[in-house]
Amino acid sequence: MAEAADNPNSPQPEPNRPASEDPPQETAANPAEAAASSPAPDAVPFAAAAPGDASSTNPPEGPAAADTKPAGRILRHPHDRRHRRRQHAGQSPETAPENSAAPAVADAAKRREAKRNIRQAGTPAASPATGEWFQDLRLERVRMEIEEVWDAGRLLYRWRGEAGEAPPLREPKSLDRRAALEIYHWMLLARGLDEYLERLEAQGQISGPVFPLRGQEASAMAPARALGPRDWLAPRRRNQASALARGLRPREIFRSYLHPGPPAGDWSLRVLPPLGDAGEMLPLLNGLCLGERMQGREIAALGWIGDGGQSGGAFHEALNLAAAQRLGLVLLVENNLWAQATPLRRQTPVRDLALRARAYGIPATIVDGSDCFQLHYAVRQAVERAHHGGGPTLIEAKLSRLRGHTTRDAAAYVPANLLAHGRRRDPLLRLENWLLQKNWLREAERLAGQREISASLEREFALAQSSPAPEPASMYCEGCHQPAPRIAPMPLSSRLEARTGAHVPQAKQGEAE
Repeated sequence: MAEAADNPNSPQPEPNRPASEDPPQETAANPAEAAASSPAPDAVPFAAAAPGDASSTNPPEGPAAADTKPAGRILRHPHDRRHRRRQHAGQSPETAPENSAAPAVADAAKRREAKRNIRQAGTPAASPATGEWFQDLRLERVRMEIEEVWDAGRLLYRWRGEAGEAPPLREPKSLDRRAALEIYHWMLLARGLDEYLERLEAQGQISGPVFPLRGQEASAMAPARALGPRDWLAPRRRNQASALARGLRPREIFRSYLHPGPPAGDWSLRVLPPLGDAGEMLPLLNGLCLGERMQGREIAALGWIGDGGQSGGAFHEALNLAAAQRLGLVLLVENNLWAQATPLRRQTPVRDLALRARAYGIPATIVDGSDCFQLHYAVRQAVERAHHGGGPTLIEAKLSRLRGHTTRDAAAYVPANLLAHGRRRDPLLRLENWLLQKNWLREAERLAGQREISASLEREFALAQSSPAPEPASMYCEGCHQPAPRIAPMPLSSRLEARTGAHVPQAKQGEAE
């Protein structure tokens, strides 16, 4: 059952009035000016409002605001009951008594109209607490809450929702036909790589586990395509396919599963290897942003974290440092409702994880994680903000995990209707159907692309098999020095002499040290 997202900026119903009934609409002094000042439904969304714009939630301040008050009169509150009765009776502000609150009522009506547009079109609203921008770009708001039920001594999870049809994708604001087809190609390659790795593990050809990406391809590939050439990328093990959009070859990912060693990464491509899923990479991204700033450059560093990892200390420490130093950290929180097998409500009482960004005074955005256009637009805005020294941004992607936590997890704890809800919102199928309906992609091109990706993965895996295993020293050192192997431990007397500088008599042969 769809409902409006819990947004502190949303207007609350008045006392003694049904929640479904909107407050009465007051008319401004000049209807033409009121029509011009109210935001149009088809206007370009997500544009930051000017300080005196109608979309601002703060009342006017300064001399301009003081001039609107009649001299020697008390300005009535916009929700004054007598004023509302006067408006219901058809009395216009021109015929109202001298002490009426027409300017304040007009401002209140504009603010209510702006907040209504936030819920309907995703227009950003100014946060009264931080003054920054909070936006919800979703076209569909579904109550994603899992209930715990005990049945015959067993703990079961139920989701009280409806697996309805997915809404159409939001029209791209920052992508043309060529860019949309590129994202489709990378998402198709990520799906093919994911299925290939699952098949290799089932055959025993690689060592696992494999973290399936199915259902989260949009949150991996679309953000990676929104980065600039000097920006950094730090994927997790689940969405390591995002490095392919930066130039990493599939053979490198195959080689990391065939041979022991660290995961795949490339310093020249500005891609860090996925060394942790609980926020361990976020402090490294802060260090990269700070190092570039010391050289006179502002960059963006994109990192992912799950809803479970957001409950850890590394997330909060990295976000606090990035907010204090205004570093270009772009943090994408993938909220799939499960931290392995633990539901979200067992981790945190917050339903919208993006609201945590307000405690650090940084912007927050909520997007549909299966809509690649929303993801690309939100990340692109955050990247541009980081390039201009605006600081970090937190983006929450609400999505569904269509596999278990790993390939060894059957995910029997996931409710059937929740899984059906996620399958109807498969990001690859949604984008594919959108491209076909828009005639940006033809059926013959779709089939040819699938065959080409399958053939390229076969070639890449063959190259990874034929490549020799890396040397142990080369895993952590690229020629900066020659580490000497340690064959035997140093005797205790030599260690004491080296530590204290005093001569220690050597033990005789046959005596214990």
